[in-house]
Amino acid sequence: MVQERKTLGLAAVTGSYVLWGFLTIFWSLLAQVNSVYILAHRVIWSLVFMGLYLVVTRRWGDVRAFRSRKTMLNCLLCGVLITVNWGMYIYAVNSGHVLQASLGYFIEPVVVALVGVIAFREKPTPAETFTFLCAVGGIL
Repeated sequence: MVQERKTLGLAAVTGSYVLWGFLTIFWSLLAQVNSVYILAHRVIWSLVFMGLYLVVTRRWGDVRAFRSRKTMLNCLLCGVLITVNWGMYIYAVNSGHVLQASLGYFIEPVVVALVGVIAFREKPTPAETFTFLCAVGGIL
């Protein structure tokens, strides 16, 4: 059972990265379409598929978490940040700045790690430190 879950996890991760790689090609094929229109479709279709997922998995009750005002505001803030992030990415690809957009996505986890260490005083493991240094080396 554990090996099956590991295999399924590896397949999911691999598939995600392959699809992520093709996503840039997909956006570039839509270069004539307004970036805001593409983003709006992404938001709407995400809502539709998430709703279908909740119905199929019978987890509609999980929506009760939004009864909390704090949870709702946190999710709203996260949604706005993700929308801005995706909007910038789609615009960058459609305006021919694929390399810059890719570098931004490569730098982002390094910045997040730094925020965790500096602002939240997280202590990275030796493996995490090594990974961080490799990423910084790649950026440089």
